Amino acid sequence: KATNALGLYDMSGNVDELCWDWYDEGYYAKSPAENPRGADSGKPRILRGGCWCKSEHTCRVAFRISEYPSESYSPLGFRVVRSAKESQPAPSGFALVEGGSFRMGSEDGTGYDDEHPAHTVSVDGFYMATHEVTQEEYERVTGKNPSQFARGGSYPVENVSWYDAVRYCNARSRDEGLEPCYYVLDDSSLHRRVDIYTWHDVYFGDGGKDAEFHCDWSANGYRLPTEAEWEYAARGGAGK
Repeated sequence: KATNALGLYDMSGNVDELCWDWYDEGYYAKSPAENPRGADSGKPRILRGGCWCKSEHTCRVAFRISEYPSESYSPLGFRVVRSAKESQPAPSGFALVEGGSFRMGSEDGTGYDDEHPAHTVSVDGFYMATHEVTQEEYERVTGKNPSQFARGGSYPVENVSWYDAVRYCNARSRDEGLEPCYYVLDDSSLHRRVDIYTWHDVYFGDGGKDAEFHCDWSANGYRLPTEAEWEYAARGGAGK
């Protein structure tokens, strides 16, 4: 299918795309106007874009849905972003999404309750992958392909959890000599930062415990988009 105005493929209706944010049904009423990054805590994480097995109503750019970070299923995938450096071209496979403002949410009483109120939001510029992470890309970084429809190549990876996605981001960042964005704080009184990939067995293994995840927004590595970044890009950028 054709790209949107920014050159991005499959922003609607291919796989549900994972975002960074915790889901909060009433978040829009208290969202900051600049670079909103979701609720401070929660249980499920945000998904955007709808997927191939859902109705057209769920593939609207304003539609919000959520899933617990440990859950995975066949229509669940993701794409990655990177923080943009001013006056630098986008890396290969990415589109530059210039910063700006837009109306986030549903207007005129349309949509679901959690899409209201529509509100003006601004985001800084960022690079967004022109396509969802593919099965080939995911297997190259992680050594496995968890997809239910495991056809390889440019098919989007699916059947991944939020935990899988953030681990992929850190692993790919490290492989390419970039600074990983995600970390947890260890149990010591010093609360040292620990790369989540290193602590996989503690936080993701059988019987693992919950962890408080953090994002270093100044890092140049790969990360999931925020909900606001995702919707801004899906709408085509500034003024849309």
